[in-house]
Amino acid sequence: MTLKHTRQGTSQAHELQHEDNTLMFSIRSIAERHDVILYACCLLAFMGVATHGVGLFFALLFLAAWGGSYMLFRLGKHTILPVQLWNVVILLTVAGTVAMMIFSEESVISSGVRFILMLIAIKLMSRKGDERDDWQIYALTFLLMAAGTAVNEDILYGVVFALYVLLGTFGLALLHLRTEQDRTGLPPT
Repeated sequence: MTLKHTRQGTSQAHELQHEDNTLMFSIRSIAERHDVILYACCLLAFMGVATHGVGLFFALLFLAAWGGSYMLFRLGKHTILPVQLWNVVILLTVAGTVAMMIFSEESVISSGVRFILMLIAIKLMSRKGDERDDWQIYALTFLLMAAGTAVNEDILYGVVFALYVLLGTFGLALLHLRTEQDRTGLPPT
């Protein structure tokens, strides 16, 4: 084997390694982009209902959970609390919502909006990053946008809804790509 053949083999190996690094970067990039879009969809759904009956306490609670969840998920500390604790929080949320519906004069839609906001916040805080959690978060944000359609008459809601449709569609496509890549073990082409 000559020196020329050895150099060509080394050059080809470096090219393959560069392609592998580029491919791995794009796969990581798909997952990261999906996470950003998922959190953006949650924020858009919140913005769609924030001005109509959410209340300052629930708005601040949701925004704190949204930001805290994003930071914890990015740092890899999102599974600190056990699942049983989140189940208790969900039961308390259901009990609180039922109590608000029975003892207050507010509409069922306002109580439902607060309940969905709390479920999204809980789901974001207990998110493990698997496909099931992400599908549930998308379903809850869609439900929140549907409720926002009932309570909003602003033209600004149309802009928020259009952004949600665009980002939600793109986010679901990225979720599908990530899911297929995880299922097959091969990078998507």
